Amino acid sequence: DLSGGPSFRELVGRVREVTLGGYEHQDLPFEKLVEELQPERSMSRNPLFQVMFMLQNAPGQALELSGLSLSSMGSESGMIPVRSDLDLYVWEDDSGEINCLFVYNTDLFEAARIARMSERFVGLVESIVCDPDVALADLEMGGRGALPGLPAGGQEQRAAPLSYHQERLWFIDQFESGNVYETSPVYHNLPLILHLSGAVDREELEASLNVVMARHAALRTRVDSEGGQGLQVVSPRETLQLKEVDLAETGERVSLDRAVELGLAEAQQPFVLARDLLIRGTLFRLGEEESVLAVSVHHIVADKESLRLLVEEVGEVYAARTAGCAAQLPELGLQYADYTEWQRGLSAEELDGLLFYWRWQLRGKLQALELPEDRARPAVHTYSAARLSFSLNEGLAGRLKALSERAGTDLFAVVLAGFKTLLHRYARQDEIVVGTSEACREQRGTEAVVGPFANLVVLRSDLSGNPRFRDLIEQMAKTVGQARAHREMPFDKLVQELKPEKDMSRTALFDVLFELAESETRKLQMGGVEARVVETNLGYGKYDLNLSMRGGGAGLSGSVVYNADIYEAATVGQMMRHFEVLLEAVAGDPERRIDDITLLSEAEERQQLGEWNATGATYPEDKTIHQLFEEQVERTPHQTAVVYGETGLTYREVDERANQLAHHLQQLGVGPDTLVGLCLDRSAEMIVVLLSVLKAGGAYLPLDPAYPEERLRFMVEDSGVSHLITTAALQAKIPAQVRALILLDRDGERIAAQPEAAPRAKASPDNLAYVIYTSGSTGKPKGVLLEHRNVVRLMMNDKLQFSFNAQDVWTMFHSYCFDFSVWEMYGALLYGGKLVVVPEPVAKDPGLFLELLREQRVTVLNQTPSAFDSLVRQALAGAESELAPPDLALRYVIFGGEALHPVQLQEWKTAYPAAKLINMYGITETTVHVTFKEISDREIAENVSNIGRPLPTTTTYIMDEKLRLLPVGVPGEVCVGGGGVSRGYLGREELTRAKFVSNPYKAGERLYRSGDLAKLLPSGELVYLGRMDDQVQIRGFRVELGEVRSRLLEHPQVGEAEVIARKVRGEAVELVAYVAAADVSVTALREHLGRALPYYMVPTAFVLLERLPLTANGKVDRRALPEPDESRPELETRYVAPGTAVEEVLVGIWQEVLGVERVGVADNFFELGGHSLLATQVVSRLREALQVEVPLRSLFEQPTVAGLALAVTQRQGELKDNDINPIKRTNRGNAEQLLARLDQLSDEEVNSLLSNVLSGKELNG
Repeated sequence: DLSGGPSFRELVGRVREVTLGGYEHQDLPFEKLVEELQPERSMSRNPLFQVMFMLQNAPGQALELSGLSLSSMGSESGMIPVRSDLDLYVWEDDSGEINCLFVYNTDLFEAARIARMSERFVGLVESIVCDPDVALADLEMGGRGALPGLPAGGQEQRAAPLSYHQERLWFIDQFESGNVYETSPVYHNLPLILHLSGAVDREELEASLNVVMARHAALRTRVDSEGGQGLQVVSPRETLQLKEVDLAETGERVSLDRAVELGLAEAQQPFVLARDLLIRGTLFRLGEEESVLAVSVHHIVADKESLRLLVEEVGEVYAARTAGCAAQLPELGLQYADYTEWQRGLSAEELDGLLFYWRWQLRGKLQALELPEDRARPAVHTYSAARLSFSLNEGLAGRLKALSERAGTDLFAVVLAGFKTLLHRYARQDEIVVGTSEACREQRGTEAVVGPFANLVVLRSDLSGNPRFRDLIEQMAKTVGQARAHREMPFDKLVQELKPEKDMSRTALFDVLFELAESETRKLQMGGVEARVVETNLGYGKYDLNLSMRGGGAGLSGSVVYNADIYEAATVGQMMRHFEVLLEAVAGDPERRIDDITLLSEAEERQQLGEWNATGATYPEDKTIHQLFEEQVERTPHQTAVVYGETGLTYREVDERANQLAHHLQQLGVGPDTLVGLCLDRSAEMIVVLLSVLKAGGAYLPLDPAYPEERLRFMVEDSGVSHLITTAALQAKIPAQVRALILLDRDGERIAAQPEAAPRAKASPDNLAYVIYTSGSTGKPKGVLLEHRNVVRLMMNDKLQFSFNAQDVWTMFHSYCFDFSVWEMYGALLYGGKLVVVPEPVAKDPGLFLELLREQRVTVLNQTPSAFDSLVRQALAGAESELAPPDLALRYVIFGGEALHPVQLQEWKTAYPAAKLINMYGITETTVHVTFKEISDREIAENVSNIGRPLPTTTTYIMDEKLRLLPVGVPGEVCVGGGGVSRGYLGREELTRAKFVSNPYKAGERLYRSGDLAKLLPSGELVYLGRMDDQVQIRGFRVELGEVRSRLLEHPQVGEAEVIARKVRGEAVELVAYVAAADVSVTALREHLGRALPYYMVPTAFVLLERLPLTANGKVDRRALPEPDESRPELETRYVAPGTAVEEVLVGIWQEVLGVERVGVADNFFELGGHSLLATQVVSRLREALQVEVPLRSLFEQPTVAGLALAVTQRQGELKDNDINPIKRTNRGNAEQLLARLDQLSDEEVNSLLSNVLSGKELNG
């Protein structure tokens, strides 16, 4: 195992341990080992290994027999047969010399490659001898090998091949012109801006430019195509016309800034590579003694060093011409076209030394830099350049320079280490890959030639382990030194050789460019005119960030060019401010560890801690939930409080019945913090029972009768509940024993005999109100302890953003085991509203639920986004036939339980503009809701899961793993404080200590570490990004993937299991189980899980594998887990084809809704991955296809195609086949799929495609 970056000495220890272990078991025949392990076999490979190593450390002894002499034949004899792909023999001869011999398969390797391997092996051994403690990554493997020299140029060429750099830019231009952009992209247009002080002669300046252009063939080059290949075409003579613009005459604002703006605007005009001269210029006059020269050059013919040469030579020629003397310019022995001929002629062997280094340095998959983005990254990279300049003061620059000298390196390595630390802290990842540009003018004669010689090199670093900054400088110095030693490997050739996974949303290998020049921008004297370069850093590609820094006497100046299609100026500005803060910290103390450096300023900390958490509010701190309810009873005694079906109870009736049961409970010993289990079906009586427990002083534990027996037993036993309220019909659902059992029907008379007056209050605001169990990562659920004060401050504070009142009608849509029900119930009952308890069949059927909303004139609706999506489709189903949507009285629609995708609300908001849409993020451990955000048209258009700001009496922070505040935009953990933080977990002290912690910024405040990932917006609002761990939200229920995985592993046939959440159909997140098992069906696995887990924790899809893919560290490689197959899963029922037209229609609907290619009429809807929300889609599509209304319960009662077809036939009568149009699966072809196809093409196929495009051929497919 070479993981962890060990030194060679450490590796020797690991090898010794493995070797000794092998020797202990060497008696086991290899063939037997293979038979036992049963590895995946291939006819092209040996089992288990492809390389052999053999060491003989004692000379073979000769054996003399009568008339016969036997001696060891030397390994160098060449008679040894190859036993694997590659064998290495090492032996020590009589003289003590160590000899090595490679024996190899000539079908796989050429002799030249083995020879190079031998040289590198010797170089590696020599490095080890010099320093056995060297890290493996730093081992030298021999010289890189010198490239052949560039021969002197001959006669100027008129046509030449493109260099690798030019070929990439030409291909980008051809691909993006007319596709990504209307014209040629302009992000490779290099602007050269000169501020000229003194009287400028335009004619002499134009002539000077033309003299320089005549010297450099690159400036007279166009790029055309021939046979689908790019080609340099050099014109023997060109004349540049220098335009002149007098700002005073144009009415423009006369200023240097305005002239620079106009010059940059000129640079944004596209070049047509095959037609235009790839250099142009404009002289902007600000006055008689001040001008700005703006020259634009395409990067395909020039680089940064070329611009410097252009400035110097134009200045020299202009000064000479105005002085009437000859310009002193160096002789040019070659042109750029000569260089491209040489580069293209380099053989694979000549590049091998460079390529070998880069293959090792960039091995594996490079980690894309996931910086916080303000806008979603497009599937195909688009680019709009924006620029921000900043400076570091002279004192800081001096300290950084001194630090570099103490570290024995240059300023580049020190500032790069700081920049990578910044990226590490912002991206929250350890592998940081950036690029830099090297001049690459080592070849003789190139130093004075205009042309794009500069080459990109990749700087890959590992910042894991929280290293000291001084150690990071050392790492950077090594990385940069090695990269510079191998910088002549053409970057674009390297990309071709490495064949990285294509990602059309990013640039190749890296997204961020960094450069630093220690010399300041100097002024140039052009005769009587002084010229100063205005640095812009534009034109060098379409990177997410391109940071260029330049040293000087007054400090360090920086210019960062960024992609404005992804980043806002405020985000980049904040990053650069934190860059300066970070550099100040490490310049003063390089021993600081990089993760411990504080990035936020005091003002930023105050803003996050104070301004954005100014949530103080007053509420009845001395009251309990039931006391507030009793006060409401006095205000509205005769108003309807609860409705269930035909049953309705007034506030007075609810209160009196609850009082009677409360007296009964107190007589049975219920008091403060006594836990009372409730196992009840939905009804009006359920609300009475909940309140009665509170009035008795106790706390209720809701138990859903639909839960599996095993889960109910665990909850009763784990909680230690002593009292249980249920009915005779449900008593058998609870397998565990309790001390006191109350059956509402059996004990009805005894309860009815109790006083109707309220019992003496025993509970205080700090006593428990309820316990709700949530999914647990250990495979067991955990109970959360909520107190009265937690609920009271949520519902009844003076800063509440809602205007609830006694005219409101609420639905209790959710199970009382889901804490959303707490908000629903008390939101109605503490404000005098009416609570409509939704019957379970109605809750599962969007049509019936919609009718309930209309009939009951519901004003406050609480929904998970998944459930609401089905309701929206039902409500707007008549839109196509121009039917008006149902008349609803909704004032608020409140979302919670899972991430909201606001774009899905567009049609609803259009149909019901008066209903306010509220997104509320919440957690059971912090009492239902934490944040509030009203969804407007802006949020719908942006489609970002904005969860807003903390509720009154609640605080929220975005923190890292060490509870440090993070900058705006940087993803981190949501940590919640304030009055909603619960007591903790029932009987889980260690877990409570881990999740409920002290706020390091505010003494006395407890925080709950949610495990949710979010980021701050500049407004102080939060954007929800998902889960940090294995916990997910499935249809509003929180699920620990570890619990589902644990249950799967309990099945006797299951050897390995992994469970993940992924988007299976469109936007819906579902559970997918991956199982390595012997002789087991999906049906059996579903039944196994269904006996122990609630329905929402049973995975939608099961993928059966021989074995789970593993990473190098032996962990399950989640990235390698395949997408669920859309073919029919392994069920216990055999496939039966549809036999009637109705069955044909149903099969088509099921295939479409379930995303399964093959459905049989005997297949069970739920075993194929269906659930209640998908069932509503089946019923809706069935209505559209057959014009027949089938109750949703029919699908639950008849969950097969055949059974549902029978129900359809019975409802509609005998159907005629020709009235039925079977639903076909649609071909979901779209732009992203077409791009994916393009992304899979080989380089040769891309070239062929491009050739067809350039030749005007029509393409189909």
